[in-house]
Amino acid sequence: MKKLVLTLAALTAMATPAAAQVMCRDDVGRVTCYDIYGNSVVGTKDVLGKATWVDEYGNQVSVRRDVLGNRIIEDSEGNRTTVRRDVLGNTVVSDDRGNKTSCRVDLLGKARCK
Repeated sequence: MKKLVLTLAALTAMATPAAAQVMCRDDVGRVTCYDIYGNSVVGTKDVLGKATWVDEYGNQVSVRRDVLGNRIIEDSEGNRTTVRRDVLGNTVVSDDRGNKTSCRVDLLGKARCK
């Protein structure tokens, strides 16, 4: 499961070094991505905008947006994580266990989290 989440993080934060390590192929109705180690994930999107990613081991992560624009991420083990922006522009990540992290990028481009 950790490998799937890390692969998804690399896909969503597609920086130049990460883009060189992940290759994606667009098939009809789905996207298949491979990293340099041979791991693969398959992504599909339904008509309501819910994206589902499944790796070769059967681990699944689904991502959808609610009406306020918050991203809700659920994995195959039932864990749920919400990603949103607060009024100051900070990214706030919270899970279903009550853990919460708030991050912002300072003027030098360094992420500060608390």
